[in-house]
Amino acid sequence: MLLKNSYFDYLKPYLERGQLALLHTNSEVSGKYLPRPSKAYQEAYKNADLLILKGQGNFQTMPMGQKVLGKFIPYPYKKPIVYLMGVKAPFIQQCFSTVLSKGPLPERHSPFLYLFDSKKKLTYPK
Repeated sequence: MLLKNSYFDYLKPYLERGQLALLHTNSEVSGKYLPRPSKAYQEAYKNADLLILKGQGNFQTMPMGQKVLGKFIPYPYKKPIVYLMGVKAPFIQQCFSTVLSKGPLPERHSPFLYLFDSKKKLTYPK
């Protein structure tokens, strides 16, 4: 539905050439249920250069990593990830306060965009 809006007309050539795809994991839960992704999702993941994950459910089910004794330990994802969402729930703010310890935290009802690559320390949260 979203891509039918004329605002996104510039994306149509990428969709037509197969350089951009919007996929559903066929999960019954919010976000990803990685043990049973759809075949289309598995194939697209294998061929993708970058993942763009929209929404808090995807953020919750594919977190960047965890802090252990004050040190950030990234989850070893094979692809860079762009997290794109609106910060709606206090739970998400709490997650940010434990992972993003330096700088201002995103406020509720604000947009959040973050590039994370488990292979590049420069992208680790600070």
